[in-house]
Amino acid sequence: TNIIHPDKGERERRLAYLKEIIRNARDFGSPYVISETGTYNTESDWVHHPKNKTEEGFEECRKLISDLARTAYDHGAV
Repeated sequence: TNIIHPDKGERERRLAYLKEIIRNARDFGSPYVISETGTYNTESDWVHHPKNKTEEGFEECRKLISDLARTAYDHGAV
């Protein structure tokens, strides 16, 4: 899922969904969960956006991944 979607509400919805998968990964039969960082492009989750390669974009993405990693750690997922 696109974890850095520029719309805050959409981003929170997607992060909540991914966290739900992480929390239940072991119940699904595997501790492994994969995703992609996504893009700030609102038209497509797969199209480049100039903000993707900025320090601001990197830092925002780093914070989100750190939060997801904490959720994974807390629930025995990777």
